[in-house]
This record gives sequence, structure tokens and C-alpha cells, in this order.
Amino acid sequence: MKDYALSIIIQTIDNEKYIILEKRARTLRAQPSEICLPGGNIENGESSIMASVRESIEELNLDIDKLYYTGKMCEFSTFANNVFHIFLFTYSDDNKLTNYNRDEVDSLIYYPVNKLMASVPEEYNLKVKYEFEKDFPFSRIPNGENYEFRNDRFKILFYHFETEEIWGLTAKILNRYSKWVKEMNRY
Repeated sequence: MKDYALSIIIQTIDNEKYIILEKRARTLRAQPSEICLPGGNIENGESSIMASVRESIEELNLDIDKLYYTGKMCEFSTFANNVFHIFLFTYSDDNKLTNYNRDEVDSLIYYPVNKLMASVPEEYNLKVKYEFEKDFPFSRIPNGENYEFRNDRFKILFYHFETEEIWGLTAKILNRYSKWVKEMNRY
């Protein structure tokens, strides 16, 4: 199991609230050119909130004195046994960020919160098929190789914004955020 910390950072510019998203650099080994939230691995001895702040500052070159923690929204576990800790922040600067880390981030996307709140993501199903390694101990389960495993399906969400596709975990987190804000009457 691996733990990650991600940040939903809200920045208000000209009286409009935006979520800061990143388009990952094309040169990255993992998920190049994907749209994501700032964040990353939680290092040994580091708390999840510390990782969220550290990664956000490293990727976006934020001024820590303008970053305000507002709470932890939730945790997500994935079928790959990864855990994502999602934290909420506001960033108090009237200007869009331009000095982000080009080694990790190709560009920034300012997604208007009001547009997210009005959007319904498209849903698609991913059917999971099991592929067992040779040494899987079928003899230890009822019906052995004839055991009827569940046909699992996962919903994959998509948001389309301008020329970008926001999908997968990022879309799932944004959808959860939108529902959470509506439930809490925060918007």
C-alpha cells in the first residue's frame, strides 16, 4: 500500500473562485500530460498534511505565507491499494501563478468552481478481468479454479473543460468535492 497527499487549492481572482489544476509535464515517467491536482508521495516520517503542503509548494512554487489550510476533505482507497489523502486550501493572491515548476508541470488550468458546481461528469464503466499468476493457490479456496469471482466494474468519470479532459481519479475527486460543497451548503 502506498499513501499520497493531494491538494484542492482554491484561488479567488477578480471575485471568481478557481481550483488550480496541473497538466503534468510530458517528460514525467508516470502519467505524462495528465490533468491532476497538486500533490504526491508521502515520504517516510512525514504526515499526510505535510506532504500535501510540500508537494504543492514544490510543484507550484507557492508562497507559503499565502497558503491557508481549510481542512481535510476525505481519503480515497483504490483497487491498487493506494490511499489518497485530500486536503483543502485557499491561496490568497490576486494573480494567476506563472512561476510553477516546469520540470513537473507543463501548464496550469484554472477551473472555475462555479463551472464545476454546474457540471455533471460523463460516466463510463471499466470492467475488471482477473488474471492470476501461476502460483495462485486455487486449492485453498472453495471450488478452486472454478470459483465464481465477481465481475467488478468501476465508474470512470470525465469532465471536459475548454480543450482538456479531466478524468479518472482527478475527476472523481472533483466530483466528490462538488457534492461535498453542495451538501455542506458552502457554495
